[in-house]
Amino acid sequence: MNQNQADQPKGLQRKVYEVPDCPICLDELVQDLACAPCGHVFHQLCIFQNFENSSTCPCCRKRMTRANITGMNYDLKCNDEAEEQIQAFYNSLSQNERQNVVEIMNKFENQTREFTSVKRHRDELVVMCREQQDKIQNLEKSDKELSSTYKKLVIKAEQLKQKAELEENKRKDLQSLHDSDLETIQELKKNLSELRHIQILKEQMEQGGSNEHKVIEDIKKNKPIEEQAQKFYEMLRMKKGAFEELSQENKMLQSQIKQMQQEIESQKSEAKFKNNKLNEQNLLISRLQEKVKRLQEVMNNQKKLFQDKLTNLKSQINQNQNIFMSSHSNNNNKQSGMINLDEENSNFSIFSIEDQKLNKNSSSLSSNDLASIQNPFYIQDQKNKMVSEDDQIQQTRQYSMNNNREKKETALESMISQSQDSIGFLKESLSKENSSNNININEVDNQIKKRTFEYNLENQLKKTPKYEQSKLFQTNQQASEAPAFLKKTSGQGLFGIAMNKNSLLNKSQQTKQTQNCADQSTNQKKTSITSINDFFQRGKKK
Repeated sequence: MNQNQADQPKGLQRKVYEVPDCPICLDELVQDLACAPCGHVFHQLCIFQNFENSSTCPCCRKRMTRANITGMNYDLKCNDEAEEQIQAFYNSLSQNERQNVVEIMNKFENQTREFTSVKRHRDELVVMCREQQDKIQNLEKSDKELSSTYKKLVIKAEQLKQKAELEENKRKDLQSLHDSDLETIQELKKNLSELRHIQILKEQMEQGGSNEHKVIEDIKKNKPIEEQAQKFYEMLRMKKGAFEELSQENKMLQSQIKQMQQEIESQKSEAKFKNNKLNEQNLLISRLQEKVKRLQEVMNNQKKLFQDKLTNLKSQINQNQNIFMSSHSNNNNKQSGMINLDEENSNFSIFSIEDQKLNKNSSSLSSNDLASIQNPFYIQDQKNKMVSEDDQIQQTRQYSMNNNREKKETALESMISQSQDSIGFLKESLSKENSSNNININEVDNQIKKRTFEYNLENQLKKTPKYEQSKLFQTNQQASEAPAFLKKTSGQGLFGIAMNKNSLLNKSQQTKQTQNCADQSTNQKKTSITSINDFFQRGKKK
């Protein structure tokens, strides 16, 4: 290895690099170099010797040809100046330092030897690994080729199998046709032989019937008695042979009749067996019908149970909705009473002048106590009969809703929506479970929609101008009919006015009590809605 020069001027210090080694022979790449097309550098002898064994680069395994290998015509020169500087530096050292340097150099040489041996071993292992990789790649290629050939052979075998099956089916069809043709030919032959035999017998009988009398008369007239006997004997013999043939044919026909009877009996037995099977199947069908009837009865019972549950749910929903609607109507009546008290206080503007402590008009009574979702309208300007024309009821600001009351109302609405969602989920579950039973859940849905529509319609009517005018008309009538004690005390001074204020304060306390009752009714609504939600959650779990 080369080292940098220690003492050089600034800006001229050089970096000394280690000479690379050839990947094949592991010697330094100094002279006679060659470059593969992939860019790796080797000795010329090493790369050409390796090319004889394999046509790939030893480093990256890319393919190459002899024409692609290019020679590199340059040599590395030794740096003599560095050696002289190292020698001068070594001479300037003391003996102890030189000994240390010698020890270090020995250690370095040993380590370099070990390193070179380890590097060679590593390179050998790399070469072995590459060879093994090449073998594995070749095996994988061969495996792929074998698998592809195997697949092709399997496809061919399946095609041949299909062809063989088709040919076998054709052969069977031809064989069946051939057998049927043979049977028909044999039957025709039998029929022909029988017909021929019958024709021969018929001809013989016809000839015998006509010629027999002539032959007998000729024998009697022309021949003596002995010859007559012989002739008659021969005729009897001929008839006997014909009779025997007819008897044999009769036996054959009887045997055929017996075979036909046996076949008929076998067919009768088969028919009985089939009838027994049909009877068994009919019994099974009857049992299945009985089971179906039982299942229908069970399903009808389940229908009744579900219908009872639905009716109970309907009744509970109707009760809770009635409670909810009645509580809303009570709240509306109480709020109208509060508005009347507010108008009575606003008619007497003297209260706010005489005594600020006893001022209990609409500004001192908290508008949050009077606020309501159903009645968020203004009290319009209108004259009072009990007051002079100049004094008018000032237009009050819009009722601001109490935060706590708004929370209560929103909580009620959310609980109602949850209960409606749970009702919808329960209807869906019931429709899924009882789709086979055909339970009419649409009735429940229609009733729930009807109730919600009525509730929304009432809220919308309360927000319409006509409703506001009618409400204002009622409140103005109540305000115009002033209470009697105010008419009596209209001219009694501050004491009478204070007494009237106390009475009004008592009325305001009564209105607060009514407001507390309304809060209690809302709490009851909450409890009823929570009970409904619990019921529907139990239904969901089931």
